[in-house]
Amino acid sequence: MKDEGIWCYLYRVVDKLSYTVDFLLTKILQRRSAQSLLIEAINNNSQTTVINTGKSGSNTSAI
Repeated sequence: MKDEGIWCYLYRVVDKLSYTVDFLLTKILQRRSAQSLLIEAINNNSQTTVINTGKSGSNTSAI
């Protein structure tokens, strides 16, 4: 996505009703960002039973 003309990466955690639980906007694509967001979201919410990702390799490596 573009933010003020600069390409950025949006990581988003949603619940089973598709409500946004948490999100992170970064300038670079990286595994640590995706992993930190995922760990924080799991710790702050209920047990996770399913994880769906897009085609991003950083999401797969974070899991």
